[in-house]
Amino acid sequence: MADTYYTLITALPHLPSLFKNKHLPITRIRLEERLRMLSEEDTKVLADIENIYAWNKPGIEDGRIVTETTAALARVPHPDLQTVIERRLALRTVVTALRYRLAGGTPGNAGRWGYRPWDRYIENHLQYPYFHMEHLMPWLPEVAELLNKGLSWELEKRLLAIEWEDHSRVAARHYFDFEAVALYVQRWHLIARWTGCAHTHAPALFEDLVAEAMVSSRPFLEHIS
Repeated sequence: MADTYYTLITALPHLPSLFKNKHLPITRIRLEERLRMLSEEDTKVLADIENIYAWNKPGIEDGRIVTETTAALARVPHPDLQTVIERRLALRTVVTALRYRLAGGTPGNAGRWGYRPWDRYIENHLQYPYFHMEHLMPWLPEVAELLNKGLSWELEKRLLAIEWEDHSRVAARHYFDFEAVALYVQRWHLIARWTGCAHTHAPALFEDLVAEAMVSSRPFLEHIS
């Protein structure tokens, strides 16, 4: 199987730094063609990871999103991938809490709205400006300020940068294994998100993000240890 990973990784184009990309380095169709080299088992795990990372899951209630994501994470048998996914879910959770606060709501009154243990921790620390989490997430005051000022473009860019840096840091420890493939795919998704934002630069993005917290409450991104 190691030979398969080597062949697959060497067949994938290099990913430049996130914000240097104006176009996708490889199309989704070409990427999927190469990913067919994976075993059935690896393909299932990668599908679980991509489902966890899905930006939107329309038509699914919040509690179901959390339950399905938690179950999918438990099926990922690679510790480094579990860790980076958990950090992303922590980020998703804390940013969702900030959006609830901005919109005048309380996340603790929204049913199952985030990922454990961070949702419970936040509910117990709502009296603090940053939920007493800035020592774990040094970027949190900056993200909160961008959100409060309605700087949607800058906020989106900062969140993508946080994810990119974390994924790249973990990817540096993997070369020709499944983790390297999965982290490549997730960074590809971040580039796709960035190039899409760069092309549209939609002025309504901020309103969409706030509405997302109040209407569909997608718990957002990661926890930096």
